[in-house]
Amino acid sequence: MNTDLQKKLERFCAYQERCKQDVLRKIAALQQAAKRDRGTDRRSVRVADFTQKDIIEVLDYLEREKFIDENRFACIFAVSKLRQKQWGQRKIKAHLKIKNISAENIQDAINSLDREEYEAIRNKLISTKGEKIAFAHGF
Repeated sequence: MNTDLQKKLERFCAYQERCKQDVLRKIAALQQAAKRDRGTDRRSVRVADFTQKDIIEVLDYLEREKFIDENRFACIFAVSKLRQKQWGQRKIKAHLKIKNISAENIQDAINSLDREEYEAIRNKLISTKGEKIAFAHGF
């Protein structure tokens, strides 16, 4: 297993909750950086010297050691998007599907949302939107 890659991805996952797709995108970015830096003294060259087998081993390790947990990611993603951006269930589901989260984990994430908080945010948005429409039409 490529320990440089493992350490880099451990730090990446420890900084913020990540899903498997985020980690795969990071690996692709590391490979691109290494191609760009070939022939220089930059450290990214060592990280890019990894095989498909290394990637699979590192991903397995990250999941086994709970650096990556798709269910935990989905639940945190859903709650944070509801609270910070006032997204509804449909938009949350759509974005989790884009990140290749399983239907079971998506449903767990939606079920983890506090119903009272969700209803309060939804009602506030409906009220605000109604006021904007009424103002725009001179009611």
